[in-house]
Amino acid sequence: MGDWSFLGRLLENAQEHSTVIGK
Repeated sequence: MGDWSFLGRLLENAQEHSTVIGK
């Protein structure tokens, strides 16, 4: 179940980076 937590965190980080790059 640890993978899920890692995936969730990665997704959140990716979204934040995407927003920064998108703007």
